[in-house]
Amino acid sequence: MRAILPVHLHGHPCDMDPILEIARAHELAVVEDAAHALPARYKGRMVGSNDRVTSTPVLSCFSFYATKNVTTGEGGMLVANPTVLDEARLWALHGMSRDAYKRYAAEGSWFYDVIRPGFKYNMSDLQAAIGLHQLDKLPRHQARRRAIVGRYQEAFGQYEELQTPVERQDCEHAWHVYALRLHRERFRSGPAEAPTAVRNQFIEHLKGRNIGTSVHFIPIHLHAYYREKYGYKPEDFPVAYHEYTRLLSLPLHPGMTDLDVDDVIQAVGDVIEASRR
Repeated sequence: MRAILPVHLHGHPCDMDPILEIARAHELAVVEDAAHALPARYKGRMVGSNDRVTSTPVLSCFSFYATKNVTTGEGGMLVANPTVLDEARLWALHGMSRDAYKRYAAEGSWFYDVIRPGFKYNMSDLQAAIGLHQLDKLPRHQARRRAIVGRYQEAFGQYEELQTPVERQDCEHAWHVYALRLHRERFRSGPAEAPTAVRNQFIEHLKGRNIGTSVHFIPIHLHAYYREKYGYKPEDFPVAYHEYTRLLSLPLHPGMTDLDVDDVIQAVGDVIEASRR
């Protein structure tokens, strides 16, 4: 079966209803990349619950990597209807018909069979225990993320050099990443230099103020393997490349103090003011 793969980038949900309608009309599955999207909502629905509103097969893939809003250190979670999940469990544990619990429990049996060419994708019990405690903390952590984002939006919205992230009215952003976009042409150095020059200088100036940043993400076609194997050039995917040249992510974590947030806001403002002189 063919599938549509929407990506809830940075934690903001895609506009799912039209995607689900296209999938239904063309008998496609939908596999949501929800790695950033816990606990985002779309039209009141938690991301990961879209299978309840459509007959279309919908699978939602969450990540619990160390940097995510909920972490188990590594690993993730697949959300889908029970039939799909039963099949996924087979593939996740060597294709075995019975896991260790089902074999060694009092009502179990020693016998098992390998019925799929499976993998080793199962989460450990220790990771699962960490995840359960992380889920208890999620509402508190999410409230703190939103408070930090509120201060960022108020502070950075005043600068014509910056484009702040958007949260549509029918969505609740997970705020896994706070991504600023620079209007490069409004900086003194201007767009005449290398396309990434303004963004890279901005990052270096913040680094000089002990503000760590990142770029989410470097487009796939810019990486060496894909350049060398397929001969891709930056301009082959012009939208992805244009956004990459002006994108940077600011610190956003529930452990940040108000003073930490003040430092980020002050540093960004100082970099912009310096660029105007």
